Amino acid sequence: MNALKNLYVDICEHHVKFTLSDHNHQSSHEYTFTDKKDYKYKEQLDTFFEQAGLKGPDFDECIVSWFSPRTTLIPANVFAESKPDALFGLCFGDKVTTGNIDYNRIPDLQLVNIYEIPLWVKSYFVLRYPKCIIQHEGSHVIRGHFKEASFSFKALLTIRANHALCMVSNQHKLHYYSVFEYKEAADILYNFMFMMQQKEFLHQNGNLHINIGAGARLGLADELQSGLNRIQELNNLSIVITDDFITNSQTLCV
Repeated sequence: MNALKNLYVDICEHHVKFTLSDHNHQSSHEYTFTDKKDYKYKEQLDTFFEQAGLKGPDFDECIVSWFSPRTTLIPANVFAESKPDALFGLCFGDKVTTGNIDYNRIPDLQLVNIYEIPLWVKSYFVLRYPKCIIQHEGSHVIRGHFKEASFSFKALLTIRANHALCMVSNQHKLHYYSVFEYKEAADILYNFMFMMQQKEFLHQNGNLHINIGAGARLGLADELQSGLNRIQELNNLSIVITDDFITNSQTLCV
């Protein structure tokens, strides 16, 4: 049997990362968008595909992980009683562009992730790969986070250029999910420490995974680890830094 050739795309409005999985080997290419007009995104993606040597070949599977800071988790029973646009508007205000709201169901947790995604993302990848699967990064990392049954404390920080996604589980239940903006490592440390204090998780034994997303500044994860190690109340956490968690989580979306 021939090995599958799969393409995994980690993309946001600022950056994109292509990961090709072929014959049990992975290779990644990361690029930065310089022009933020819809049609320019598509032109730049064409260029990036060509530069990465991915223009033209067919893939057995194409999975796109889209990141937007405007994402919210809704209980499935609440979602069933309303419309995605209305629920999204309750969380983020009335400035919702028609057609830019989508959602992913997460059946194992009986949750629905509602998020904002521009039409150029869908149109580009669906026209290029009609069978591609496009979901929010939060949906992917939640599945990756819960892939292994564990009742111990687990925290996750996925860092990008300007935002960090944080989630916490304990006793195999999701206790926290949020995205916040940051300028430097100290902002992430403050937000994480504040959440841990509010949730009464200080001095907790467990694991903290720091995941490097597309666009994250080189060395930021190491700065975070160094800062976390200096906080006595967090000394019981084992810190793991990875740069392939999002890609690995994408394989769980089907």
